[in-house]
Amino acid sequence: MHSIPTWQWALVLVLLIAVITDLRSHRIYNWLTFPAMGLGLLLNLVMGGLPGLFSSLAGAGLAAVVFLLLYLFAKMGAGDLKLMVAIGTWLGYPLIVPVMIDVALAGGIISLIFALRYGALWPVLRNLYYFLLAMFTPGAKPESVLAKSALPPFPYGVAIAAGTLCAMLYPRLLTFTGG
Repeated sequence: MHSIPTWQWALVLVLLIAVITDLRSHRIYNWLTFPAMGLGLLLNLVMGGLPGLFSSLAGAGLAAVVFLLLYLFAKMGAGDLKLMVAIGTWLGYPLIVPVMIDVALAGGIISLIFALRYGALWPVLRNLYYFLLAMFTPGAKPESVLAKSALPPFPYGVAIAAGTLCAMLYPRLLTFTGG
């Protein structure tokens, strides 16, 4: 297990608050994410000078690009997007890469548990099959075959927090960084 640097414990607090608000109201608020972004940029500038700031901006930019696509095409919430950008400012590039991999893995595992909990595992797996089939079939439209979901909104902030903490505490456990 890897220890979290003292200055990153504030990020852990941000993740905890995001989980609580996402579970309670299905929202991750701007009053949490925007100050976290600013503090992440500032701390990286103070701790690492201009290279730290550039790393922070690159981490935020990469997270923004990847999660903007998920926001636009996979119905991810804007709060999830902004939380990932905030994480990118704190951890910077290249550390945001294994975080995003761990967040995706945590999201997949938690979503399967979520679907199982609500008795919708088979419709979810069926939708996944047809979605993947449509991705690799030219001209196919997955919306025409997907079953409507009766699931409540999925609190992806939980997966973001779990994946980020896993990457911070166990940097080589679920990542493909080698070592």
